[in-house]
Amino acid sequence: MVKDGLSNFNSTCTILKGLIGVGVLTLPYATKQVGWLVSVVGLGFVAWLQVIGLEFAVKGKAILDGLVPSEVQNLESDSDKEGKEHPFNDMSFYDEVVRRAYGWVGQRLCEAFIVIGQFGTAVAYVNVITETICTYQGESIRPFVLMALAALLTGLSSIRSLKGISVLSKTGLLIYLFVFGSLLWSSARAYQHGTWMDSATWAKSDPNIGLWFGASCFALGVFGVAIVVHDDMAEPADFLKVVRWSFFYCWAFYASFAFLGYMCFGDQLKEVVYLNFPDSIARGGSAIAVCAVLIVTYIVQLLPVYTLAEHLVPATLHYAIPRTLIVFLTVLCAFELPSVTFIIQSVGATTGVLSCTVFPALVYLKLHPNPSVMDYISAGLLLVFALAAMTQIEWS
Repeated sequence: MVKDGLSNFNSTCTILKGLIGVGVLTLPYATKQVGWLVSVVGLGFVAWLQVIGLEFAVKGKAILDGLVPSEVQNLESDSDKEGKEHPFNDMSFYDEVVRRAYGWVGQRLCEAFIVIGQFGTAVAYVNVITETICTYQGESIRPFVLMALAALLTGLSSIRSLKGISVLSKTGLLIYLFVFGSLLWSSARAYQHGTWMDSATWAKSDPNIGLWFGASCFALGVFGVAIVVHDDMAEPADFLKVVRWSFFYCWAFYASFAFLGYMCFGDQLKEVVYLNFPDSIARGGSAIAVCAVLIVTYIVQLLPVYTLAEHLVPATLHYAIPRTLIVFLTVLCAFELPSVTFIIQSVGATTGVLSCTVFPALVYLKLHPNPSVMDYISAGLLLVFALAAMTQIEWS
């Protein structure tokens, strides 16, 4: 008998689509800031730390489930009292894990960082779509494009099933192959014309670490989506295996994309890589492909936000109402903050670092009465990385 829920393959596709979004389009530009070798190796390191963060989250759940001997029952009794006063804890399994460790205040704080990060991703999606259309049709139509997007995204937000979304995720991943193929074609032309590696270096003498950190954390920040996928898996015991393979595939794609984009266009790179494509068919086709992918997968990034909002409003209120308000709020923010780089570098990096590294490490150490030496080392790496990343972020 097949269990109801997402298969491992569909779970991998959904997590990959959560990872491979607008962030990949800015990675060549981020790589320009630090050099190709630093970026490729750094992306692998950041991906590894994200996996550690998710491992801590699942291990925290194992403690609560009684699979790891602990003294968590003492924490439960105090937190349960608080939970009755603040009953909303249904974004994912991780809400309960955080609440047991740091009470409802810690839970709400963690939820806030996840929501802001996912919301910022959705705003970046809207910005990329709008910027792409305005590149061809002129900046004067920007307000009309945003209004049309608001209507379209509101309709797509009626999709509630992760099974349905996983189908769109597979389609989106396949469409991204067109963009990658266009990048390969542009690289071949650059090599033919002698401009391949024309201004590319393996490491910059004056790197913009802040922008690279922001773009990398944003591109690899899938914590909010992953924990929602966990709750909908047919075999949640395989979650970490799915996560590890998803991040490996993602790193391989990201590293190739960032390397090729930087080698091909060098210091002439624009924020979004396909705007550099010299061939009008490749540029136009990639623009259409990316817009289609971002539109249909917009809901993936907002799943944690939708879940939270639906539990905050009265049960009698139709789910479409809070979702519609969220969509229009993302469009309004996109109008006020048209810079994709600002959102990725500042909002994406800050919330991603806090929710994906700091909280998992601190929550696990609080729950486990006797962490191992490796636990302390792993948690220390996450916290040092978070501190390094936060000091490099430039809010400008």
